Amino acid sequence: MIRKHFYRAVLEILLRRHGIGNLRVRKQNNRVYEEGFKAYVAALMEQNGLSNDLVDKADIIGEYKVESMYPAVCLRAMCAAVAESLLVLDRWRFVKENLSDGHVIVHRLFDSEISPRRWAIVAVR
Repeated sequence: MIRKHFYRAVLEILLRRHGIGNLRVRKQNNRVYEEGFKAYVAALMEQNGLSNDLVDKADIIGEYKVESMYPAVCLRAMCAAVAESLLVLDRWRFVKENLSDGHVIVHRLFDSEISPRRWAIVAVR
């Protein structure tokens, strides 16, 4: 999982260095990540209809270490549940404020081990 985040971060640096913006980055097949950063860049260039000129520049990955991603990925994992709860709370408040004559509840659909997005906002008029 960290390799995916690492490749995406290095890709962002590569794109900025070469003035490329608004590139659509889709989830890649696991095989692409296993083949290395050059394969990752080549797959993205092909998906976006761009030339493979950046593949030659993919050696940029040697300037960075995957270990530098550990703190960010850990922080993201620790904050995910809190962020998700705040989003649900915000949506609940919005619906509650805009539905004056109804009843709004937050209902847990399933256990948090299945998915952090386990909440549903139910509104009844």
